[in-house]
Amino acid sequence: MKRHRVAAMILAGTFLGMSGVVQAESEQASSEQGTLKQSVEGAAERAADFLSDTALTARVKTALTTESALSPFSVGVESTRGVVTLTGDVASRAERRLAERVAADVEGVIAVHNALRVSETAGTQP
Repeated sequence: MKRHRVAAMILAGTFLGMSGVVQAESEQASSEQGTLKQSVEGAAERAADFLSDTALTARVKTALTTESALSPFSVGVESTRGVVTLTGDVASRAERRLAERVAADVEGVIAVHNALRVSETAGTQP
């Protein structure tokens, strides 16, 4: 009888110990799943930002090409999270300001960083 009681206690202790291991492994798996979910969500957000920036860049370039007073091929456009950067050379300060205004008027543009340079040779064909 005493032997059965000891065996039952050992068996109960083994089950309790195993349930603790199972619970710890379950918590670790849950934590890893949460980390994976955050990683996937972060990657999806970065991809959405990239696509959004690419679309914004395309809209700004399109707006610049429709402005007849500008030579759109001399203006570079990059977008990062709604901030548009204009680069390249333009023929006058008026063109520089116009390019900035055109870019700022595009839907989705939060700010414009105008790094355009005024150059006497801008817009001329060699």
